[in-house]
Amino acid sequence: MDSQDTYPLVLWHNSDLGLQGSHDAAEHNTRHRDHEDGMSFDGESYPATPAITFTSTNASTTRLYAPAGQRVKSLPSPSSADAPQNIDIDASQFDINGWPQLPEELKSRGHRVTHALIDLVLGLVASLWLAFAIIAYAADTTVVNDEDTKLIEIARIGTTIFPYVFAAIVGRFLAAVARWRLEAGSTLSTIDQLYASSTLFSTAMTMYRHRALGIPTCLLAIVWSLSPVGSQATQRVVSLQTRIDNLTMPFSWANTMSPYQVLGTDATGLLNSIAAVQSSAMMAPEDIQKSAVDQWSNVKIPMIERLGRGTLGWIPLYNESTTDYSALIGIPVLGKDTLGASSFILNTTYWYANCFNLSFTEGTPGGFGALGSGVLINYTGTAFHAFVGNNYLWQIVVDNGILNSNISGPLSFDFQIAGFKNSTSNVGLRSQMTCNLTTSSVDVKVICDNSSNCRATAISYSMSQVSNQFSIPRPKGYTSGFAISQFFANIRNSFALFHSGTPASTAFERYLTNPSVNPFSQFYFAVSLSNTMADDYSVRLTQILNTYWLSSIVPISITSGLDPQAEPYPMSVVNSTRIRYVEVQYLHCNTTWLALLIIASTLLCLISFMSGVLKLFLRGPNILDPVSALTRPNVLRMPENATFLDGDERIRLMGHRRVRLGDVVGKNNSRQILIGDEKRVARLQENRPYV
Repeated sequence: MDSQDTYPLVLWHNSDLGLQGSHDAAEHNTRHRDHEDGMSFDGESYPATPAITFTSTNASTTRLYAPAGQRVKSLPSPSSADAPQNIDIDASQFDINGWPQLPEELKSRGHRVTHALIDLVLGLVASLWLAFAIIAYAADTTVVNDEDTKLIEIARIGTTIFPYVFAAIVGRFLAAVARWRLEAGSTLSTIDQLYASSTLFSTAMTMYRHRALGIPTCLLAIVWSLSPVGSQATQRVVSLQTRIDNLTMPFSWANTMSPYQVLGTDATGLLNSIAAVQSSAMMAPEDIQKSAVDQWSNVKIPMIERLGRGTLGWIPLYNESTTDYSALIGIPVLGKDTLGASSFILNTTYWYANCFNLSFTEGTPGGFGALGSGVLINYTGTAFHAFVGNNYLWQIVVDNGILNSNISGPLSFDFQIAGFKNSTSNVGLRSQMTCNLTTSSVDVKVICDNSSNCRATAISYSMSQVSNQFSIPRPKGYTSGFAISQFFANIRNSFALFHSGTPASTAFERYLTNPSVNPFSQFYFAVSLSNTMADDYSVRLTQILNTYWLSSIVPISITSGLDPQAEPYPMSVVNSTRIRYVEVQYLHCNTTWLALLIIASTLLCLISFMSGVLKLFLRGPNILDPVSALTRPNVLRMPENATFLDGDERIRLMGHRRVRLGDVVGKNNSRQILIGDEKRVARLQENRPYV
């Protein structure tokens, strides 16, 4: 090739005349060996290269080579910032250190195995969530303490890590599928959807870019949606909750059928203690007297006769303040300080005084003293024994025959009480009635919120209940008549006369007529009787008798909790069981979240396995990386125009086109790995060198 093969053209800019040009072949004798035609400029032809070449010299000049026969149109003069650079391809300019110069075979199988092992390792990591789901299911309802919450901590850590593991596994899988489809031959749209769907959002954007909503894209969206679902399932599958557990525990309470042993003169000191307990109960505020427990937190026993005599089955108790209780004190239980929230059934007994045939006898006018000693009926020398109060204003009259034998049936006695007709009258009045004393055997359902807040919730007659029968436990060798006579005598002496001179009503009469007022106040006055009916005497006399009875058999345990060893006389207890309600903290497994976690973790394990298997069948290099793809040639036949389209538009227009990464014969029969139309590109072959 001679010196006339190519000529540099020097272009300059003149703002008035437009683009002008000239050439100087003598000064610029640059040669180019691959020219084919000449170049024309302003009607003259010059030999030149087939391709246009730009060489920037300064702000106002540019050298240009063009094919011969083509006229160079006027161009604006480039500035220094956007002046075109020389892009003439010269192999010597691309000598890159380490760039392979000789053909090589495809990556070894060991290389593919390494990538497959990475996927399998990720699958093992994903299986940890599946194992966690199994452990969470097995730990359901397991009771734990505040320190034993390792599973909750694992759930919190797993919630954070899950999205990263999910993205790594699914991302590698989709990339492997995209490479596999590219090597096997697929449409550009399919490959783009697979490779671009790296997150849930990018999947949605890919669907939008392709303007297509098909089964593959929907499946991809479903798969990626499992990432937040699996993360939330990890957090919510197991949680700490509380429940009330029922624990059956041993339980004891005072047996109200313990023998009455306060007999004889040796019990004088004990009688004072019994009277003190009785007085404390009677002096308690009205709200305590109407409460379900006494001031020592002992459970009171309701009076079932006031709830429906003869009623079978459980009778519910709705309002403790309107319930009539059989005593002013309750039944002491063993370990009441440790009851806690619990429930139990008390089987116990009490006496019930059913009073009837009430009659009134008026005295002479002139004040209380006008009643004289004849205020009460005198039973001296008769077949009856009168237990007369110390103030001579009340008495209990019992048949001597009953007192001298064992009692069969109810204990029948007459009860008399004296006082004024009313609070403004000076006319004396005596109330007289007949009372039948019987023993009631009942079962009482008791619920405790804590050791000091227990209450009876229901009551029923016991199976051992015998109607119209009175019984009093007593030591061996004593009759029931003797025991009751000692009991009446002791209860009479417990209400002492507080002053000498004109008699006044004691706390006994005051409670019987008006329990809402402290019975130990206003000692110098007598009670008014006309407003107190037989039904009132039945309830209040029952309460006084049972209060004194309980104080007599367990005087120490009443105030300090059941302690048989502390009692002055041997006593018996009833042993049973109670249900202790304990609030416990336990692990709860949510089955819905468990199912979602199992689905997500199982899918991850399967995907990682399939990804590893696919890696074993991939032969070609990974060319789908967006940046490295810019450095690769291809043999795709493409339109030469519409270079202004962006990638989304090009893929949308050409998405149906089927391509393949495969084997192409190059110059000198060399083998190259290129992307081309599926029918023009062969599949890659093992053990074949590629340039």
